[in-house]
Amino acid sequence: MMRFFFLLILLFSSPGHTQTTEWTCSMHPQIRMPDDSEKCPICHMDLIPVSGLDARDMDSIPMNSALQSRIQTKRLTSGMIEKTSRIRARVIARDSFHQVHSLRSAGRIENLRISRAGLRIQTGDLLYELYSPTLITAQQDYLEARKIQGEFGKKQQRDSRIKLLWLGFHESLLKTLENRQFPLELVPIYADSSGLATEVFQTSGAFAPLGANVFRYLKDEKMQLEAYLTEADFRTLQSVTEGLFVPLGNLPEITLSHPVLEDLASGPNRSFRMLWEMSSSLPLGTEGTLNAITRFGPGSKVPNTALLFAGQKAVIFMLRDGKIKSAKVNLLHSGDNESIIEGKLSPQDAIVTHGAFAVDSEFQIQGKNSFIQKLTPSQFAGNSLSERPLAILIEHITEDYLMMWQGLSDDDLSTSQSALKAIRHHMRTMDSPRSQELTSELDQLGDSTEFKNLRAQFHHLSELMLEGAEKGFLDGKGLSRAYCPMALDYEGAGWIQLGNEILNPYFGHSMLHCGSIEEELR
Repeated sequence: MMRFFFLLILLFSSPGHTQTTEWTCSMHPQIRMPDDSEKCPICHMDLIPVSGLDARDMDSIPMNSALQSRIQTKRLTSGMIEKTSRIRARVIARDSFHQVHSLRSAGRIENLRISRAGLRIQTGDLLYELYSPTLITAQQDYLEARKIQGEFGKKQQRDSRIKLLWLGFHESLLKTLENRQFPLELVPIYADSSGLATEVFQTSGAFAPLGANVFRYLKDEKMQLEAYLTEADFRTLQSVTEGLFVPLGNLPEITLSHPVLEDLASGPNRSFRMLWEMSSSLPLGTEGTLNAITRFGPGSKVPNTALLFAGQKAVIFMLRDGKIKSAKVNLLHSGDNESIIEGKLSPQDAIVTHGAFAVDSEFQIQGKNSFIQKLTPSQFAGNSLSERPLAILIEHITEDYLMMWQGLSDDDLSTSQSALKAIRHHMRTMDSPRSQELTSELDQLGDSTEFKNLRAQFHHLSELMLEGAEKGFLDGKGLSRAYCPMALDYEGAGWIQLGNEILNPYFGHSMLHCGSIEEELR
């Protein structure tokens, strides 16, 4: 008898006869259940026992030759990364950088060359000719002073010369005046700097008093680059120090420096402006692309090809002990070709840099945790028997619930009705007391032709979703738990929504942002 029991113990303790503790679906191997009392929550088929040696090791698969030929690996390294933000930009001018050309002598303007805005001015260009009695008298005084001898004569020459130049007479014309020995009636006025005319105040033949503005222009060296940013760009470019402007057409590229960020508007639709100093000038209004370079680090960096992105987290695969293991990492900074990550990694780990999707497909085929279907203790496998119906129900209706939330906050009756119809269809296909109970509650609230009834039914669905949130069934989906104290005639009500900007489904556009975010379901 003792020998018989000993043989039984050996039989059931051998590797080929391990007791099955998990059940799965032949069509959806990612599903794991502790027993076969339920059906597959996706396709409602009967469950089958999990087979294979590594059924409990959900985060690794054995390396094989076929998979090895499709991947490349690289050791984890540390260092800096670069990110280039490409933003539309244009050359502009600030009002404080404009210059005004004014008359230094009262007189009549003749042959005005700058007749309209938009004309370019080069240093030394003839702007116009001026008939000015004051200038004629100043020229005569200069010629008379040259005839006086001695120290007094030198002082008179110096003073008359300074006065003549101050009145707008160009120094290059002094030799001509001295040779002529009589004044110029029409004195040429030349440009002393280059730029672009932006406004003209006078016309040819007009008589203007002393100090009258002739035209306004923008000096070339006073131009700058302007770009408008989104809030995401603003967060990225707060630490940027250098940039490059690539103009449209065949114009040369311009290096940029000394960036300045301006906050133009606050609230849900924030906007920002970035201004840069330019190393050389370009025509006003030139458009092109701003390449702003930001550096991050140092830190553990991997090629972007190694990452399967999911917001601020990512999945990577590494080769360790003859197996390919998956790991979730925090994405600290994303660059052009590399990213800085944070996770339980070591420099000895060989990271899969090419073929990550092939590896992830193999994880899915073998029913292991993957980028597409990442199982957590709050999902099917880890739930108690009493919690599984709620977890399955929430898993099925979450997408349509969020569509209904969006429809109600947008005052979109058609979308809200369609989402509710899909939710009720899901509940009718589930043979569980919880779904039957909720269906009955919704039936008692009347039809769905008015927003008032739709919002009442949404409230019942929200209570179910909030219960699921407390149990962790909605973690890691980018959702938030919100509450409005004025909803339902000041009784107050909560809901689940995407993101952290309040969009109130109980009021819609009438009080869209009423309420507050109580918790982000990370």
